[in-house]
Amino acid sequence: MTIDFYNCIDANNKLVKTLDNQTKLTVTGNVKGVVNLITPLITVTANILNKNYCYISEFNRYYFVDDIQITRTGLYEIRLKLDALMTYHSSISSCKIISNQSNKSKYLSGYSQTVDSRYNYNYYDFDNNFNEDGSIILVAINGVRGGGS
Repeated sequence: MTIDFYNCIDANNKLVKTLDNQTKLTVTGNVKGVVNLITPLITVTANILNKNYCYISEFNRYYFVDDIQITRTGLYEIRLKLDALMTYHSSISSCKIISNQSNKSKYLSGYSQTVDSRYNYNYYDFDNNFNEDGSIILVAINGVRGGGS
C-alpha cells in the first residue's frame, strides 16, 4: 500500500490540516497483523522519524503517527491513530446544527443580555464628496468604551 507521510504543525483538534507537499514522503508499507482502521500497525523501510502525520489512500483515511519502533535495521514499525476530523472533514463541514435551549447560559453562543449602548456620530466632509458612480457608505467603528474618538 502507498502511504504519504507529512510534517503537520497544526493542532490535533483543527478540522482541516495544512499538509505541505514539499515535505511529503511517499513510501510503500505493509499492514502488520489484522487490520484495525482506527489504530493500524504498519511497517515501512524508509526513515520516517521526522514525520508525524500520514494519509493511506487504500483506507481513504488520515492518521497521526502515534509511535515508531525500529525493529531491525531499515524496518520501521509505526503505530497510527485515526484523525477523524481530517478524514471526515467534508461531512462534518456540511452538517447543520439545530439547538434548543431552555436554560440560558452566558457561556454558550446565543446568550443575550442588556448591553450599554452609546451612540456618538461624527460627520466629516471629504474633498471629493464621494462623487463616483453609484452609492458609497462609509462606516467606522471605534472600539473604545463609551464611543469616544
